[in-house]
Amino acid sequence: QMRFTCVLLFCLGDCIAFGISSISVDKICEGNPTLTLPHDDECQLYYDCSALDPPSFSPNTKYVRECKYPQLFSTKSLKCEDFYSVVCGSRTEFKQKCDYRAEQCNGPNCINCLMENPSCEGYGDGENHHSSKPGSPWRMECYKGRLIGTFLADLNQD
Repeated sequence: QMRFTCVLLFCLGDCIAFGISSISVDKICEGNPTLTLPHDDECQLYYDCSALDPPSFSPNTKYVRECKYPQLFSTKSLKCEDFYSVVCGSRTEFKQKCDYRAEQCNGPNCINCLMENPSCEGYGDGENHHSSKPGSPWRMECYKGRLIGTFLADLNQD
């Protein structure tokens, strides 16, 4: 004889879904098709119960979604927000663009992500030399350890 326990899920203030497996996400989403929950391990990830197609970075998990870099998922608003306004708590907070799952490429024709999206780890805010192209005219713009953009320096500037 099987017994089932019903759990009523409410998020007041911060909402963190610790220990949610893909099986329990499926069950939660079946009963709550408009629910959005933070991922329990990574701050840029979340579960969207209305999303029926799996993302390209995770073909076996149809409800997992990822904020666009450098945004993070807020447990207060249950939305992707600017990284500087989100508290990740115990969830891992990735600062490098290449650590976001949508940026990872494992195919034979992949370009090294760090060549196009250098790490700002250890660099100050503002313009810096491109960390993956030393000695080149390429620069990177960093803010709070995150890549904001890359550009070719104007070497003719006085």
